[in-house]
Amino acid sequence: MGLEKNQGKLIFVNIKEGKLYTKPKDGEIQLFDKLSGTITKVEFAEDEYQGNKYEKAKFLMVDGDDKFLFQVRTDSGYFRGLCNKLKTGDPTKPLKISASYKVENDKPQTTCFVEQNGKSLKHAFTKDNPGDFPQLEKISFKENDMWDGTKQIQYWKDWLLSIKFDHEAIAGTPTSFDEAKPEDITEPLSDLPF
Repeated sequence: MGLEKNQGKLIFVNIKEGKLYTKPKDGEIQLFDKLSGTITKVEFAEDEYQGNKYEKAKFLMVDGDDKFLFQVRTDSGYFRGLCNKLKTGDPTKPLKISASYKVENDKPQTTCFVEQNGKSLKHAFTKDNPGDFPQLEKISFKENDMWDGTKQIQYWKDWLLSIKFDHEAIAGTPTSFDEAKPEDITEPLSDLPF
C-alpha cells in the first residue's frame, strides 16, 4: 500500500522540507517517508498562494485500491530531481518516491529519489554528462545575475507529457484532477531556482 488509511478516496500528497505529507480535512498533517504506486496521469496547473503565482505538476498515482494526487512545484529541485531520476527508469511501472531537504550556505537544497524494482534510479543528466539537456541561462534581474531554469522546466514538462500513461487500464482511476483542491502549497516559496 502506498500510504495508510486511504479508504478508496483520492488523497493529496505534497512535499515540505523533505517529507511527504497529507492533510485530511479537519485533520492533522501526517508525514511519510515514501509514496509507492504507479503513475497513471500527469498534468500541469497554475496555482496561487498568498498572492504568489506558481505552476505545479500533478501526478495521479495508484497503488491497489489507493489513489494519490502527488503535487510538486515545477520550479523546484523536487521536480527536477524526480524527472531526472524517472528518465532512467520506466515511469509507467510501479515505483517509490522519497524526498530530501537540506540547507547549504543558507540555501535550501531539495530533490526527489526514485526506486524501481528494488534499486535507486540514477540521474539521466549530470554536469559531466549533460546530453541534450538545456543548460541554465544567466540573466540579469534588478542589477543582479541569476540563473534561469525555464528551458529545463519546459524540457521536463514536454518529456512527461509525451509519455503514454495507461490510466484507463486501472479500474476506477479518475481521468481528471478536478475532484478537489488541497489547502496547502506543495513546498516553501523560498525554493526558487533563480
